[in-house]
Amino acid sequence: MKANTRFFNTRLYVEGLKRLRVLGIGLLVLVLIASVLVPTVHWILEADYDPNLNRAPYVLDQDESYVLCIPILVFSATTPIFFLVLFSYLFKRRESDFYHSIPYTRTCVYTSFVAAALTWIVGITVISA
Repeated sequence: MKANTRFFNTRLYVEGLKRLRVLGIGLLVLVLIASVLVPTVHWILEADYDPNLNRAPYVLDQDESYVLCIPILVFSATTPIFFLVLFSYLFKRRESDFYHSIPYTRTCVYTSFVAAALTWIVGITVISA
């Protein structure tokens, strides 16, 4: 049996998406909460709202723009967990034997799984932005 030397496989890509489903949805919820809650709480605490003035209740100063970076920091800290979960099959004997016995090269498995992880990461970034 000749090994399949393709560079990318859609079935492995879909399997990678499925393996990251629970973690991806959990991270999406966490990033959405951080994207909405952190700036809102900061603006509420720092607001000096005057009902007599006809302006927005709070204007974000340039010195306080760090508040918008907090969701990015949460996202950056949790992204490596995607790759740990995705490649956790290397640490389990039964799963490792299965993935090494399939007729795809390791490069194909790697690129397909990395594409799945990057799809989740880009999707979460686009949705939370």
